[in-house]
Parts: sequence; C-alpha cells; structure tokens
Amino acid sequence: MSKKSDLLKRIIDAVEPRRPIPANEVADFTPVEQGMLMVLMRHMTETQAEASVRALQKAFDDYNELRVCQAQEIAQYFRTSTRKKGFDRLHAYKSAALELKDYLQEVFQQTHSMVLDRFVADVNDGWKMLLKMPVTSITGGAYLMWVANRQIPVHQSLVKLLTNLGLLTKPGTGKNAVAAVEKLVPEGKERAFTIALYDVLEHWDDETEPSFVTHAVLRETPFGKKAFVDREASIAKAEAQRQKEEERERKRLEAEEKKRIAAEKAAKKKEEAERKKAEREAAKKKAAEEKKAAAEKARKEREAAKKKAAAEREATRKAEAKKQAAAKKKAAKKTVAKKTTAKKKAKKVAKKPAAKKAAKKAAKKPAKKVAKKSTKKATKKVAKRKTAKKKTARVARR
Repeated sequence: MSKKSDLLKRIIDAVEPRRPIPANEVADFTPVEQGMLMVLMRHMTETQAEASVRALQKAFDDYNELRVCQAQEIAQYFRTSTRKKGFDRLHAYKSAALELKDYLQEVFQQTHSMVLDRFVADVNDGWKMLLKMPVTSITGGAYLMWVANRQIPVHQSLVKLLTNLGLLTKPGTGKNAVAAVEKLVPEGKERAFTIALYDVLEHWDDETEPSFVTHAVLRETPFGKKAFVDREASIAKAEAQRQKEEERERKRLEAEEKKRIAAEKAAKKKEEAERKKAEREAAKKKAAEEKKAAAEKARKEREAAKKKAAAEREATRKAEAKKQAAAKKKAAKKTVAKKTTAKKKAKKVAKKPAAKKAAKKAAKKPAKKVAKKSTKKATKKVAKRKTAKKKTARVARR
C-alpha cells in the first residue's frame, strides 16, 4: 500500500462528521427526503427520523405545505418514544421542527421548488447553492449529491484540498480531476471518502476547532502541520497582543484612577478652602451685624434716654405750671374772699351810722395789713418762680 493510500485511509477512518449522516440511505426516499432524514437525525435516532419522514410523506402531498406549517403541527408527526403530548411534546421537538422548516426553506429559495434535481445534477452549481444553505451544510450537501448520483462530487475546492495534503499531484481540471480523485479513492470507500473529506474541507478554517486541530492525522502532512503551526503562532501573537492591550488598558485605568484621586483631593482641598473662607466671611458678617446691632441698640437707648429726660422735663414743667396755676387760683380766691369780706363789713358799717368812725378806722387798719401781706406773698411767689426756672435749666443741661 502506498503512502498516499495509507494516509487517505487513516483520514477516512479518523474523521467523524460533526453532524450526523445516515448510516444507510433509504432507497425510496427522494434527495429532498434524504435531506429531511439527515436533518431530523440531529434531534432523534436514525430509525425515529426515518419513521417521522414516512409519516410526513403520508400527511403531505406537497412539501411546500410542510414548509409553511406551524412547528406544533409538524411535531405531531414525529415518531419517537416520548409519551409527551400537547405543549410538552411541542417543547421537546420544537427545535427539530424549526430546523426541518429551515431546511425546506433553503431548498425552496435555491431551487424555487421542492426538488433537488438541479442541485444534484451539476457539482459546481450545487456548490454555489451549498454556500447559501447552512442548515444543509457542505458535508450534508455532498452526501446528498453522492446519494443521488452514486458518484463522488468532485468540486475544485476538494481537488485543491487533496493537492495541498499531498494526496494528488497535478490532477488537472474537469474530467481529468474527477478521474484522478476516483483513482485515488479505494474501491468501496466512495461514500465514506465523500463524507470525511468534505467534512475536513467544510471545517478547515473554523475559528474554534479547525479540522487540522481536531484530527491529528492531518498534521502529519506538511500542509496540515504548517496550518497548525501558523494557527498556534497566530494564537500566541493574538494572546501577546491581548496581554499587551490588557497591560495598556490596565495602565490607562491606573492613570485615570490616579487622575481621579488627584482630582478628588484637589476638589476636597478646594471645598475645604471655600468652606473656611465661607466660615470667615460668615464670622465677619456676624461680627459686623452684632456691631451694627449693638450700635443700633445704643442709639435706641440714647434716644429712649433723651425721650425719657424730655418727658421728665415736660412732666416737671407741667407739674410746676399746674402748681403755679393752682397757687394763682388759690391766691385769687383768697383775694376775692377778702374783698368780699371787706365789702360785707363795709355794708354793715354803713348800716350803723353811730359807729361810722370806728368802722372807718377799723377798715383802714386791716387794709394796711392786707396790703402788707399781699406784698409779702407776691415777693415769695417771684422767688419760687426763679428757683423753679433754675431747677429746670439744670435738668435740661443733664
């Protein structure tokens, strides 16, 4: 056995398709139904998937009707061992029903029908369709082509992969490439070759798990080893770049944190200075207000004292005036009383002629005395007035 044949056999044995492929295709299923079987096997066993497709066959004459059905309608035709009914059954098989609808939608969008004749007739045309059919997938599409034609679908991408792996040397194009690939594949391994190599092709450039990482046998080839080394170097470079960016980000955050702390300190310092300034201004304002209030109080006290002194002087003046008025009134009353008495006496004397002389003498004598007394009283009143004026002047000066 040649090295190429040995490597190819090891690749076929090592590669398990990432999505399940039927172990045996069903003879009476159309390519569309073969695809339905493949899709349902992602959610149930192969036997259950086949029974479910047959139930759908009987229920729908046209798969266009199935394509537009609700998920719960489709789920009731699934033949599984579950005893769930109603909502629970729908919940259990909702994802299967939705993926089946997506598969049929892909077929309709690419072929504008519910048949895959055009898809399986030409590899290049089918490949263009497969690039827009993620549910079917590259591996699944290649499997459907093989089932329909019983021939390995040889696309230029597959030829390029085989050449890079060192399994083909200058295979040419067109019929020459097909002949070269068919010559390379061991007899009876055509189906397994199609599934394994198209799975490797489909996932060669996966970001998380590329084929050359998943399957060690591919790294034994220079192409696979180089891809692995380049990926490891790229990962290391990306990791170094990530660490560098993390370090840069860390330093940036530290600088921002320091700046923030410094800004907070400056803000607190400014706030404290403003607080102290406000306290000083408040104390100054309070002192000024207290001083002003004290001055106002003193002014009011002085005004009150002046008003009180003036009121006292006015009261003294009024009392003195009242006293003088009372004295004058009293003196006037006494004078009037004396005159009245003198008149009465004069009348009496006039009535007694015999005693006229004696009355005259008596009238003259008291009159002198009264005049003397009146003079003395007038002198005393003038002295009292002068004394009162002196007291009022002294109180005003105070």
